[in-house]
Amino acid sequence: REGIVSKLTFRYYHDLQTTAKGTDVNVDNFFIRYNHSLTARFGLGIESRLVFSYNLFKEDENEDNSRYFEISPFLYYSMTKKLNAYLSYSHANNSQDLFGNEAYRSRNRVWIEFRYAFPSVL
Repeated sequence: REGIVSKLTFRYYHDLQTTAKGTDVNVDNFFIRYNHSLTARFGLGIESRLVFSYNLFKEDENEDNSRYFEISPFLYYSMTKKLNAYLSYSHANNSQDLFGNEAYRSRNRVWIEFRYAFPSVL
């Protein structure tokens, strides 16, 4: 959905992958991004991703089950029509079921990014 000052994007896709052990797993991916312009040059937004993977065949149900999520709020400033500067923060968390115990990993990042759009010639 795209409005005058905001844009909302939602994506879902399902995938079948093979782990390093040769096990087939289902992977469900959810992605959402919201972007809002506060002024003509300044705006903010948030994007999030959620991934579930689970065994294709229920032989060892918990062996390859995992959950991953990432949430990233950001601020942006349009320097020119084609050049934007972003200040972003990201928190990611991954949990995996291993023999009845859950293993958690999390990561936090902050970065500055410059995005330039090259002109397209049709």
